[in-house]
Amino acid sequence: MFRKLFYLVLFVMVLSGAGNALAQDYRDWDDGHPGDHLWSSPANWGPDGLPTMIGDSGNRTRIESGSGGGDYPILDATIFAVDPNGAFADRLYVGDGPGDGSTAKLWVTDGAKLTISDDLNIAYGNDSHGICYVSGSSTVIEILDGMKVGRRGEGTLIMTGGTINVGGTIEIPSNTGTASLNIGHIQLNGGTITCAVLTMRPLNSGVIGTGTMDVRAGTLIINGDAVSTIQGYIDNGWITAYGDYGTLQLDHNVTNPGKTTLEALHLLNPNPMDGSATSSSLNQLQWTLPEPNLPGGVVTCDVYFGTDPNVEGNPKVVIDQAVESVSVALASLTTYYWAFDLYDSSISTTEPFHLSPIFTFNTSNTAPVVDAGDDIATWR
Repeated sequence: MFRKLFYLVLFVMVLSGAGNALAQDYRDWDDGHPGDHLWSSPANWGPDGLPTMIGDSGNRTRIESGSGGGDYPILDATIFAVDPNGAFADRLYVGDGPGDGSTAKLWVTDGAKLTISDDLNIAYGNDSHGICYVSGSSTVIEILDGMKVGRRGEGTLIMTGGTINVGGTIEIPSNTGTASLNIGHIQLNGGTITCAVLTMRPLNSGVIGTGTMDVRAGTLIINGDAVSTIQGYIDNGWITAYGDYGTLQLDHNVTNPGKTTLEALHLLNPNPMDGSATSSSLNQLQWTLPEPNLPGGVVTCDVYFGTDPNVEGNPKVVIDQAVESVSVALASLTTYYWAFDLYDSSISTTEPFHLSPIFTFNTSNTAPVVDAGDDIATWR
């Protein structure tokens, strides 16, 4: 009887140890083995093997600051050759461990899919730095719980395309940090972020929280009526449009039924709208010039337009003219980039007084929808 009881206790201890090991099943970004940055290469992870989603909150995937001497993972469509369901992680940390001055990075691009069963933490470690880049029109990140941008350090999300769906709360920064300073920023240049709740600048005991968001061609969608909360963030200057050169458009139950939607429009009112899709039959670009600084002045512009993302590599279709449209010929299924230099004759300088961001749109075979909006007579 004693021997049986001893074996039973030993068996329970073994199972308990296995459970603890499972709860600490880390996948650390190691890189350097196959000579690429790809998330989809198993040898890039230590211990070797891709991160998995096993439903245990202790299963963590870590990209540490300075990992692999500055290497970083790129999650792209090659992941589908490994798993037709895309990439998985239970908890994902971009910027784990104490800060050493370096920045942990993750690139999610080119139509990749990533599913996170718990939460995404950008800058998890004390005083760490983490950046997550998301791009690609069909890229999808599904986060079943929450996203913390600036957990215990300085975290940044830069999004130019794709979709991020967050089942819980987005915190900018996190209110659970224990470092002396938490910084979080979302740069929503394109794509769509959906979430249940958005919180910004929470204050914890002894913690200074700094959270900001700049909206450009992207869209933020929040469940339910969050207009008063988001408007408060806007009034505090925590959410801006085009770096304060645009206006924010906020509504509930209008753009998306039952949801709060936040979008932005640049004060130049570019048409086609930034980040939009239009028909190749469109034959004219339109915009709205600002008023001069002083009465009697004249505002003119240079307009760069073409298919080069480095917009200055494109020709100027307008040179120092006070016009608000120009005729162009568009090809189908093409991405275009355009930008402005603005000049004001009432300002004594030959340099442009404002350099616009790079606007972009792509052509499809759908009929164009043209809405330049109301004229804007002020500039700030």
